[in-house]
Amino acid sequence: MPPHLYLPDLALAAGLLALAGWMVAARRDRQKREAAWRRQLLALDREWRLRAEQLEQRLEQLAADTEKETPWRPAGGFNRVKRTEALFMLRRGDAPASVAAALAIPRNELDLLVRIQDLQPAPAARGPKKPGAAP
Repeated sequence: MPPHLYLPDLALAAGLLALAGWMVAARRDRQKREAAWRRQLLALDREWRLRAEQLEQRLEQLAADTEKETPWRPAGGFNRVKRTEALFMLRRGDAPASVAAALAIPRNELDLLVRIQDLQPAPAARGPKKPGAAP
């Protein structure tokens, strides 16, 4: 057989060989990239786990500090200022309903304060004061 008839087969074989070489090189390159990505992911995973642990420790520390520093407060709407103002208004003779409304506190808490302090409603709370009347 003449040699020129083998040329297409040789070209095909050379092309297939080049393609196989390219595929092997591409596979190696892909494996290298995957290994690099895997290393980056592992490094990020370690970093995020470390940060999560640090945040958890900081949160525990803040919770412990908050428990130490925050005094207990009653759940009601009364604080020292409102209680003092309520006592002042009651001693002045204001009606308990108007004191509760003015200070935005529940009426039952005000009634309890009156009982605890053993305050009697002033005569002025029963009716308006008359000008010139004796106390």
